[in-house]
Amino acid sequence: MELHQVRYFLALANSLNFTRAAEACNVTQPALTKAIQRLEAELGGALLLRERSLTRLTPLGEAMLPLLEASYQAAEAARAQAASFGRDEATPLRIGLTCSLSADMLAPVLDALTPLFPRLELSIERLGAEVLSERLRDGALDVALLRAPDHLPDRLHRWTLYHEGLVLLMPTGHALATLDSVPPSTLAALPLIGRHDELDAMAGPCGARRHRASDEASVQALVVLGLGCAVAGARTSLAPGLIARPLDLPAHPIVLATIAGRPYGAAVDGFVRLARARFWDPVR
Repeated sequence: MELHQVRYFLALANSLNFTRAAEACNVTQPALTKAIQRLEAELGGALLLRERSLTRLTPLGEAMLPLLEASYQAAEAARAQAASFGRDEATPLRIGLTCSLSADMLAPVLDALTPLFPRLELSIERLGAEVLSERLRDGALDVALLRAPDHLPDRLHRWTLYHEGLVLLMPTGHALATLDSVPPSTLAALPLIGRHDELDAMAGPCGARRHRASDEASVQALVVLGLGCAVAGARTSLAPGLIARPLDLPAHPIVLATIAGRPYGAAVDGFVRLARARFWDPVR
């Protein structure tokens, strides 16, 4: 069993889509398929079942997933620790995070990373996708996590961590709270809290945005006050007094980005490896 086979399987288990998994791993779909087939041969059974457009894990695949994930994370952590072995120097890690993503999502990766780098110097900036891309190019950031817009600069090396759907945040008791999901056409008649990031564009045609906020806590505070609803990612933690209903829109990729060809420091390399190795439970 080789590590790249495990990585391909984890990507496929995350997306349940061979095309997306191949893109996330930066390989062709035939190469990914062959690696999965070799892994299945070594484990003695099928890991995934393909039925036309539907792909799902088999019982063996479900049983192997947490074991292979743990093994891959351990291997990546060992590589990161080996890279920093014997160094007693500050190891900076500058992370950019798009405004509507919660810093909580970083916790599992940072929990695994910080024991490896006792002198880690971490900084986090919350900005829109375009500004994050600029700061990566300028060398002001090492890595960025963002909701991938339609076009990213060619110089950015990116890996899709997972796909996330959108929800509509509203106060409890709102008229739309009785719906199981919200049609996008409904947004045209709603007052929405505007954001300073790419979620405004992803929501499509919407009603008036008289009020705006640049961070998630402020957006939710305005919704609680009854000043409008807000579009958010499905993983968003809700403030008291709010409920969320799914929007009938396609899930979009959450991307880890670095500058292609730029050498990493040990902490940056460890963060990238651990983030890519993690099984991000998909929320659609």
